[in-house]
Amino acid sequence: LNVIIKVNKKERSFFTMSVDVTKMPKLGFGLMRLPEKDGELDLEQLCKMVDAYMASGMNYFDTAYMYHDGEAQYFLGKALAKYPRASYFLTNKLPIWYCKEPSDMEKIFQDQLQRCRTSYFDFYFMLFYNK
Repeated sequence: LNVIIKVNKKERSFFTMSVDVTKMPKLGFGLMRLPEKDGELDLEQLCKMVDAYMASGMNYFDTAYMYHDGEAQYFLGKALAKYPRASYFLTNKLPIWYCKEPSDMEKIFQDQLQRCRTSYFDFYFMLFYNK
């Protein structure tokens, strides 16, 4: 799917959609709030939750750089490590307020890939663009 975005009658962006959105579940697994044990994220419980979610036929995960101070991405990467990358959709977000200069965007993006143990995101959103 090629998309042309027009803002104020000017073409702004092109991209090719490589994700078949007809195969996306209606319910996503968000990682903003995760189970804790003794004040730490509970990886064992998260893995059980991810396994149950995947076993139910769902496969859309949503995380962000700042969720649980970045720990949510590490834990999700561990929980998804046993699944083939093509078996799930992964969304992440750029926290623009962390970017002091344009090169920070690439640094954060690469850090997110590493934290999530993946080579790509299916969707990537920019938060608070107006900031």
